[in-house]
Amino acid sequence: LNYSAPCLLTAICIPVVFFDGDNLKGIIDNPYIYAAIFCIVIAFYLKKVLLSVIASLVFFYFINFLINF
Repeated sequence: LNYSAPCLLTAICIPVVFFDGDNLKGIIDNPYIYAAIFCIVIAFYLKKVLLSVIASLVFFYFINFLINF
């Protein structure tokens, strides 16, 4: 059961990151993909869940603001 939570989280997050309804999202203007990559990198280096989540959310909103500006 050690792998059930990451597998479930992956199954939930993949459609949000890569799909917009029935269409595949682009990579260049997709803030979700940049935030997901940032989250993976920062979680690997920090090893603190709450700090990683907060930093990832701030990064996501910043990237989302820049792309939609």
